[in-house]
Amino acid sequence: MRFRPDVSLLRKRKSRAEVIPLMSPKNLSPMIVVLLILGGSISCVLGGLHAIYTLLDLRNPRWLVPVDPSVAQAMANSTLRISGGGTDMWRAWIGFNFSHSLGVLLFGALAIWAGCRVNTLPVGILPALTLIGCIYEVLCLLYWFRDPAIGVAFVTGCFAAAWILSLINTPERIVPR
Repeated sequence: MRFRPDVSLLRKRKSRAEVIPLMSPKNLSPMIVVLLILGGSISCVLGGLHAIYTLLDLRNPRWLVPVDPSVAQAMANSTLRISGGGTDMWRAWIGFNFSHSLGVLLFGALAIWAGCRVNTLPVGILPALTLIGCIYEVLCLLYWFRDPAIGVAFVTGCFAAAWILSLINTPERIVPR
């Protein structure tokens, strides 16, 4: 006797049972899970790389630093006005980069968590992830460089697609009627 895995989901409706295949238009939850976990994982990779590059810049500045070494030296010699002489621009730059890395890592972790809890998500989580991704994308296009913009566009696309699929799926737990 050959083992055949069950590739359907049994959903009970009132007095009868209806078999719904896992990847049918009536059950898009697995695809939503994949999109959320994929987008969150890419976000975590980007945030992790950013943290690693920042950490490496503490000993040998060459990743997230100005091309002209005199600019980095000027940053180290210039205190922040708001700090009252307590910190310089170079230390602030390192701190901004670490806190940015942490934010991107937490954003990715939230998306992965949402993917693991897709059937019990709060109503606003998918639009919130998409909106935050759009804000990051605008920041990438205005202030950063090409590689993060490509990564963030892909992450945001995953979240937007998951949101659209949740609207098509429309169980009460994901989107209210």
